[in-house]
Amino acid sequence: MSITQGIAVHSKKQSNLDHLISEARKRLAQNTSILVFPEGSRTPDGKVHTFRTGVFYMAKQVGYPVVPISVKGLFAINRKGSFLFSPFHTIDVVVGAPVDLSQVSDLEIPHLAFEMQKQISQEVG
Repeated sequence: MSITQGIAVHSKKQSNLDHLISEARKRLAQNTSILVFPEGSRTPDGKVHTFRTGVFYMAKQVGYPVVPISVKGLFAINRKGSFLFSPFHTIDVVVGAPVDLSQVSDLEIPHLAFEMQKQISQEVG
């Protein structure tokens, strides 16, 4: 985490969102992108699970666009809890169009997160 300047997420508390926003502002000032996994953890079954909305609120507050990225095949290569990698599979990555959140209301963010999760689920399969 320290090498990549990762931002640790410890809980669902409001103070954590304030911390995320503060750290994200620092990254934006450095012209650094932030890669987030809105599910909150790796998938235990290979399916895309419900997205948490905190990262969307953080992106809106700071001014980052949200760029959906689908990664298909990673589960077959390395499953959660395993240190073994299977080299007999491929990974397909689809990078979607950036979504500007500046015109999205806070009330619309849960719906946007749901729609983005649905889109990525369809691409992952």
